[in-house]
Amino acid sequence: ALMELACPERWPDPPRPSLIVGGTRGLAWSSLPYTWILFWAGIFDKGCANDGTLMLDETRHDSVDDHIAIKAGHSTIMSNPNVIDTVVEWLDGHR
Repeated sequence: ALMELACPERWPDPPRPSLIVGGTRGLAWSSLPYTWILFWAGIFDKGCANDGTLMLDETRHDSVDDHIAIKAGHSTIMSNPNVIDTVVEWLDGHR
C-alpha cells in the first residue's frame, strides 16, 4: 500500500465530478516545526506556491475536473472558512 501512495501515477482516477483544493499560504509563524525544517532544507522550489507541506503543483491530478488554489496552510486547510465556502459553492454547482 505504501508504494501505491508513493507513486501518484498508480492512483485510481477519482469519481467525477471532482475537485482538489490546494493551499498557498506557505510559511507562517503558526506553522508546525517540521514546516520550517522543510523550508530551510530547500524542499520547496523557489517561487512555487505551497501550503507549508506540499507544493501547489503536487496537489494536481490529470483526472480531476477542477483545481482551486486558496491561501490556506496544510494543517488548517480543511477548517479554513474560505475553503469551506468554496467547496459548498462548488458542490451546489455540481448537483
